[in-house]
Amino acid sequence: MKCFHMTLPDGNAAILCGSFPGEKHCVVCGTFATRLCDHHNSDGRTCDAPMCDEHAAHLGANRDFCPLHKPKETQPALFGPEAA
Repeated sequence: MKCFHMTLPDGNAAILCGSFPGEKHCVVCGTFATRLCDHHNSDGRTCDAPMCDEHAAHLGANRDFCPLHKPKETQPALFGPEAA
């Protein structure tokens, strides 16, 4: 049996244990996924990588991206402004 730790919207914590067939889990941390990546692949389909709220990059209403497809403008600079 697998257990998942989650933080509820009100800040409280919960532990869910059991077998959850069909549930998607975050590609980064393995907790329950609440979002899918909206990046458009070259074949016209979306990435659809499952992610939790913490690991999804939110851009606008209902647009979320996985860490692999996070747009550059939302990523911190690797070396800071002094490296430019």
